[in-house]
Formats: sequence, C-alpha cells, structure tokens
Amino acid sequence: MPTRLPLAAVLLLLLLGAAAPTPARGGRVATELLAPGFTASYLLFIDTYGAFLASRSGAFHAVVYNPGQQQERFYLAVLHAPSKTCVWVANRAAPITDRAAALQLTASGISAEDPNGTTIWSTPPFGEPVAALRLDDHGNLSLLDARNATLWQSFDRPTDSLLSSQRLPAGAFLASAASGSDFSEGAYRLNVTAADAVLTWMGSMYWRLSNDASSTVERSGTVAYMAVNGTGLYLLAADGGVVIRVSLPAAELRVVRLGYDGKLQIQSFASANSSKSPMDGGFVAPSDACALPLSCGALGLCTPKGCTCPPLFAASHDAGCTPSDGSTPLSVSSCGGGGNNSSPVSYLSLGSGVAYFANKLAPPTVSGGNVSSCQALCTSNCSCRGYFYDDSSLSCYLVKHELGSFMNADSTKGSDKLGYIKGVA
Repeated sequence: MPTRLPLAAVLLLLLLGAAAPTPARGGRVATELLAPGFTASYLLFIDTYGAFLASRSGAFHAVVYNPGQQQERFYLAVLHAPSKTCVWVANRAAPITDRAAALQLTASGISAEDPNGTTIWSTPPFGEPVAALRLDDHGNLSLLDARNATLWQSFDRPTDSLLSSQRLPAGAFLASAASGSDFSEGAYRLNVTAADAVLTWMGSMYWRLSNDASSTVERSGTVAYMAVNGTGLYLLAADGGVVIRVSLPAAELRVVRLGYDGKLQIQSFASANSSKSPMDGGFVAPSDACALPLSCGALGLCTPKGCTCPPLFAASHDAGCTPSDGSTPLSVSSCGGGGNNSSPVSYLSLGSGVAYFANKLAPPTVSGGNVSSCQALCTSNCSCRGYFYDDSSLSCYLVKHELGSFMNADSTKGSDKLGYIKGVA
C-alpha cells in the first residue's frame, strides 16, 4: 500500500520547495513533493521531456507527456522513468492540445487548460485545501492536505495499467488506449468480477483468467480485488485469501498493462530503478494470437500461417475482409434508434472449419432448435451481425456486437459450428 510521510517531513520538503525558484524552460525536476502555486507545461519542461516531479528514488516521474512525440495531445501522466513506460494518465478524455498550455497546481487541486486558458480537466473539489502534490516510489500520484491526509490519488483511478502495491477492486476495470499516441479510452477492457478477471472487446469476452493455462484456482469464493506483486498476479478475497493466482519469477516491480491491441501483458523488473524487463512476454494473454478480437481485422481469418480471408470473402482496403458477392455486413449503426432493420437481409456462409473468437467462452444464445430457427432469431434481431450453429449440440450463437476476426476451428473448441454473416445487398 502507499506509504505515508511523517508530517514533519512534508512540512520540511514544502519549505525547501517554496524557497526554490519557479521552474521555467529547462527548469529542475522537483523530488517527491510540490507545493500549490506551481505551473507546468510541456514547453516549460521541454529539456526534461515534460518531466517536472520525480519520486524519491527517481523510479517514477510525473510528466506533461506527448506519446509518440506528436504535438497534438499532451497528458498529465506518470512514467516508470528507467523504461519510459507510461503507467497512468489523468486527462485521457481531454488532452492538452498545445505544448505551452498550462497545468496548474493550486490549493483547489490540479487543473489542465487549453491554449485560451479554459479548464479542460481538473481533480474534483475537496473539503480541505491542498497542501502538496506527492509522487511516491510505488508510482502513486496523490494530493495531500495540511495534516498529510490523502485527498485524491492516481491509484484509485487506474487507466490501462496496474502496478505493484496497487489494487483493482471487483467491479473496476482497466481500459486500453485507442492507439500508441492517443490515450483516449479504447475498445478493450480488463474487468475484475466477483468470480474472475476477463478481457472484453465491444462487450464480447475473449479471455478469462481462470481458463488460462498458467493460472491456478486456489479456492472458491468471492473476488474482492486483483493485485500483482513480487511473486505473481492474484485475485484475492476480502480476507486476503488467494482465489486465483498466476505464479511468476521473483521481481521487485511489475506492471500489468492492457495494450491498445487487446493484449494483456506483465512487465517485470528486478528493481524499480531497472530499465530492463527480463520477463517481457513471460505472461501474455491471450497466449494464442488468433484469439485476439482483431487479430486479422474485421472478418479476417487468422491461421497459424498468417492472415487470410474466409471462403467467399475477399481482402478489403482496411486490412480486413469483405463479402465477395457485393453484400455489406450490417454494423451497429445499421439499427439506428430502432430495434429492427426493415431492409431485406441475406446470409453468407463462412464454410466449414471457421470459428469465432467470442464463441470460445460464450454460452449459446439458445439451445434445442435447428439451423433455420437460429437464422430466424438473428433475422428478427437488428443487433445480430451473424450466427453460428452447432449441429452436434443443437446450439445457436448470435453475434451481437461489431464483427471481429475468425480463426481455424481446430485452434479452438467448437469445430462443429457453422457460421453465417448477415448482410444487405
């Protein structure tokens, strides 16, 4: 858990900070604490690449950050300094759009401004004035009052990463970034539930921790939170007991990160100040690249030899595939505000041996009917994009979200399922 500074240490550090000159272009990076009255921008700290505050050991930096060195989006972020890994972002939905625009620390909290001085993001209001901004050696950025009580902290507001000493409660989630340079919320989520941890894309599940070959289910029980530490990744009950674990080689610091491609990876560092992650790739979920929702683009077919298109489909300009018969697959927007689409629909077969990533973990929509009743159910439901029918179990699976990639049926369970994509002429 985050450490608490003695009040005397807080006051001493703030006095030392108050005596220092106001940072300007090329200004020094403060250590651990900053007092209200501080202003930062990427331009003011361009010589330190936006870094304005370091944790005591230097393992973490608070930064005005422009991922990919683009000049259109700047974020208040926390980086693991040695590896330059971004582990938290404040204003992911409202980036600063000018490198000279101000980030302010006042007695009311932190705020980010646009070039006109209009506030575009801020911390919530507090009942007590802010006395200090602190960045600790766990990577937690917090606002403290005069009694050293925490008013606000980044650990309570995770973005796409989870650090050692941080908890992700049941009901909370990590959300991927939209891209490597756009940190707005993407389409992938790591959700911690009362029973498990799952990865989803557009509402469709594609991985579950309890099903992962590297995990061990220790006991039944209600999950209270996820945590990662020096020995592994854990889902824990309220009493601290382990429900599910993934054991990993010893490491001082770990970063669990959900990438913008949908991969969940754990970076492990022998020490917090190490730039090397010796176990990169040691834990990646899902382990099968073809299980990623967009492994080969929309309607693409992922095979051990690479990406191709299913039978009766051809490559499209956006790296996916499209029906060869000229029909157009329905999208979420096709439904408009109503529940049904009145346009005549047709179905294009995916052929045998083609499976869909979401069906690996999803229960059937209905069971006991035939393929005709499954198709009729999809036709009557505007949100249905297609269906799979398992003749051996008489099970019907409707695809109700945006269409992702397909995979060879022999790389997953459900080889008896036949798939059909709904489209309009």
